[in-house]
Amino acid sequence: MCCKGEQTWLSVLLHRSQFSMRGWGRHTLSIPVHKWRLLAKCHAERNLALYEGAFSADQQLLDELILIARELQMAIADLRVRDA
Repeated sequence: MCCKGEQTWLSVLLHRSQFSMRGWGRHTLSIPVHKWRLLAKCHAERNLALYEGAFSADQQLLDELILIARELQMAIADLRVRDA
């Protein structure tokens, strides 16, 4: 089960990423479609928890989200290096 800090971190990550990543992120960062689908699933889970109070901890989903978030962080850092 996720602790309170992980729930908060997950919520903030998904909320912020929906605005900055939607539209250009998948093509610019060359992240495979299945990973974007996982992010969409996480966002849907976040919405269920936030708006309907239906939270169910899925450790595998959280672990995959963290891995993809790290990949995105590295991909964005690579873009910054290329643009500098």
